[in-house]
Amino acid sequence: MRFVPYLIRTALAGEPILCSSGTQIRDFLDTAVCGRALAQLLASSVEGVVNIGAGETPPLSLAEIVEHICAVCNCPHAPQFGALPMKKDEPHFMVPDISRLRNEVKFTERQDTRHALSMLVSANQSAQMV
Repeated sequence: MRFVPYLIRTALAGEPILCSSGTQIRDFLDTAVCGRALAQLLASSVEGVVNIGAGETPPLSLAEIVEHICAVCNCPHAPQFGALPMKKDEPHFMVPDISRLRNEVKFTERQDTRHALSMLVSANQSAQMV
């Protein structure tokens, strides 16, 4: 199950959101921005490993993502942090180094993750009305 779609579906349904502690730090990137970054990388002469990510500073914790989606969805339940155990080998910090993407590929588009999540919630709300 994908994290963000689970959050949106559950929050829009008004159901309780069960989570681990939420302290994990992650990099979330809108697929449209990812596609533009990949297209620019493929059109460049840059070779080797190039990480693609949002590069938001500071990166967001899973708890921040959960709380934002709950607020945008007007979810009637507070997130239940700690209701699920942490995965055994889950890294606490998983954020790519996108310096080659910025410096060599010259991909400079920035993403406001909270805005992107709000737009995703809005699209899901619209789809439910159809």
